Amino acid sequence: MTALPAVVPPWQDRLVALARRRPVEIALGLVLLAGLTLWIYAGVRGALAQLAAQNLRTLVTSEVVALEAWVGEKRLNVQRWAGGARVVAAVERLVAQAAGGDAAVLAACRGDAGTELVTAVDLLRQRDVAAAIHLVDRDGRVIADRDGRACGLLLTPARRELYAPVFGGAVRFTATSTAQERIGVAGGKAEPKVWIAAPVVNAAGEAIAVLDIGKPAAERFSQLFEAARSGNSGEAYAFDLQGRLLTESRFRAELEDSGRLNRGQSSILALRLTDADDQGAPQLSRLIRTALAARVAPGGASSVGEVLTPYPNYLGERVVGAWRWLDEYGFGVAVEVSEDEAFAPLARLESAFAVLGALVGGAGFALVVSLLRMQRMARVVEAAQAAMKAGNYELFEEIGQGGIARVYRAQHRLLKRPTAVKVIQLAQSTDELLARFDREVRLCSQLMHPNTIEIFDYGRTPEGLPFYAMELLEGATLQQLVERHGPFEPARAVHVLRGVAGSLAEAHERGLVHRDVTPANVMLCRKGGLHDVPKLLDFGLIKDTHADGTHTT
Repeated sequence: MTALPAVVPPWQDRLVALARRRPVEIALGLVLLAGLTLWIYAGVRGALAQLAAQNLRTLVTSEVVALEAWVGEKRLNVQRWAGGARVVAAVERLVAQAAGGDAAVLAACRGDAGTELVTAVDLLRQRDVAAAIHLVDRDGRVIADRDGRACGLLLTPARRELYAPVFGGAVRFTATSTAQERIGVAGGKAEPKVWIAAPVVNAAGEAIAVLDIGKPAAERFSQLFEAARSGNSGEAYAFDLQGRLLTESRFRAELEDSGRLNRGQSSILALRLTDADDQGAPQLSRLIRTALAARVAPGGASSVGEVLTPYPNYLGERVVGAWRWLDEYGFGVAVEVSEDEAFAPLARLESAFAVLGALVGGAGFALVVSLLRMQRMARVVEAAQAAMKAGNYELFEEIGQGGIARVYRAQHRLLKRPTAVKVIQLAQSTDELLARFDREVRLCSQLMHPNTIEIFDYGRTPEGLPFYAMELLEGATLQQLVERHGPFEPARAVHVLRGVAGSLAEAHERGLVHRDVTPANVMLCRKGGLHDVPKLLDFGLIKDTHADGTHTT
């Protein structure tokens, strides 16, 4: 069955006329629009890049603040332990016994005096685990050790330098290293530790020894960095002067799969933060190289920065990152995020502007083609408008469409009264279907309630499709209003329901049942100067309960 063509709105006619009169001006306008688009894109892209840099710097700053708070707490704890009465007494006893020579040092360290010191520290620390305990005297000798392996060890001058500021009264935190690196002898547990050293001061106010405490780096220290990981790719970690990883990697499983770590092996101190240069030789990643270079530059002791040009990280993934060097502790803090995740808003912006650029670029070419097509369309529309008639009604643009019908804005040819014409698209135009349609329209036309849509006329189009003309309403359906503005107030809902109930009451009195009462079939419209007038629509699915042989379909 041939469907009626839709009428092209008048604005297309005006567009055709404008394009004919002002083709040069339109072309220049498109060029200016393209230039403005590029200018806006450059500005927004720069702003988004700055936002990404700011986000990275904020993550680094937040991590440093949390880290310094934790370090401050641990320094206070060890300083408190070093000042405990039992600890001071045990240290004084050890120092006095160690004055008798090397044999006396070993005897004191591995005997009751050394055990007393370890016990005194353990009693003070409660649940704050001290995996390693060293006591170093002013001569650089280890005079107490938790497992006794380092007893009597004389530290090298370089290692003694680590404790020099502590004998001066400072409490020092040192980042991840092993006992072998710390004092030159591996302890009972070789896992990497962070170290806090505090002076033990006698009654005369003299620092007589240094209490050196080691805590497993894989525990709270590494966990601080785990809490700062963002999104699916964000990685926060600490690194030292050799570019070694001082905290546990987020991607430990991937490192094991690639063979860079053994199964179950910690990445702490076992992984160097390298990528590969053009020749495939390992080198430190760009962020680590940049951070270490900035550290030795003038004023670089507490340097901070970011690398926004994507570079490969230690996994080979392209990332951007920010860093801060903490000279007081001798290590740096870094945050890295994958390129895709860091610049996700920028990628969407580029896609949007690419589409916009393609549209603007194609518009110039399409202008001439559109002119020709619109001229041809205008001729088609003129011919179509001549054929767009249904009985005594002239049909204009389509204003609605359902499963089997189309609704057109129309007017009576003689009365010029605005109407809505509903054309039924029947798949099979049998005599039985046409007779049923005629009967249903006649039944609907009997309804006179003011809240029921009024039917004026019905008939057939030139193609033989049934139609009926009804009043043209201005408003919106309940479904549209609720979707746009939310639930009605109670008073307004009661007003609407009272009108719908009145319409249905009249239909029921005549033995007619509306079988599709839905929010989409109730319209609130303006009529006769009144607003919010409810109208019940689409009585095309009614059932006549008084007629013989009626049935539900």
